[in-house]
Amino acid sequence: MKPSLTLLATIALLVACSRETRASASDAAQSAKTAMSSGVADFKKWSSDALATIDQKIAELKVKAGPASETAKADLDKVLADLDVQRKALGEKLEELKAAAPEKAQSMIEKVKAEMATLKKSAEDAAAKFK
Repeated sequence: MKPSLTLLATIALLVACSRETRASASDAAQSAKTAMSSGVADFKKWSSDALATIDQKIAELKVKAGPASETAKADLDKVLADLDVQRKALGEKLEELKAAAPEKAQSMIEKVKAEMATLKKSAEDAAAKFK
């Protein structure tokens, strides 16, 4: 009788541990999901701020285009057209990111950061060229 009592105690202990392990795994998964959502929300805020700064640079370039000479205006108009294309593409990516589930958004963040950096550099280069 004693071995079967030990066996029952072992089974009961295993079942209890299994439930705790599943609960811990579930808690860990929920914590990871919350952290991921928080990271995505932080990125959305950062990207909105960065995009506003880039939009301001583009607006300043458009103001400079007004009184520029014909040649400079033509060059500036071409640069502005290129920046507008990049800006539109980035805006579309940001909208996709905002609509994406946190798991998918997380994988999109690095791509959007790279495009943001490229657009920012293009706007800064253009501003430096047309001072």
